[in-house]
Amino acid sequence: MDSNEFQVISITRKELVAAGEQIKLEGELADLCREAGFTTMMFFTKTAWLTAIEVREGESCDTRGRLWDILQLLLLKIRGGAGDTSRIEFDVQVARAGGRNEMVGLVAEIGPADIDDPTSAITIMTPEDE
Repeated sequence: MDSNEFQVISITRKELVAAGEQIKLEGELADLCREAGFTTMMFFTKTAWLTAIEVREGESCDTRGRLWDILQLLLLKIRGGAGDTSRIEFDVQVARAGGRNEMVGLVAEIGPADIDDPTSAITIMTPEDE
């Protein structure tokens, strides 16, 4: 391939979910999203899930609690936002084992659910995932 050429690779969200690179919130977690006020499908990138949601050994939090906190922070940013709210950056403090807290930067973007599905979906990711 010439140095001035590039290859376009297209991958669907379904493929990303199947590969474990994105997590679709379904069942009880989707219910929690609706309870928080979100009516669109919600996805997390694998990195965002592992960094901000997944509970590690020795931590006293739970997945639902962490998700609820993130949803509430995002909702506050959306309601307080001026202008374009299709992409929102926000930080969440995650309680770690041993009483430590870690500040995690997240980005939420709204867009189509997939290449062949124009239904709205929110994807929560880390800045490095973009």
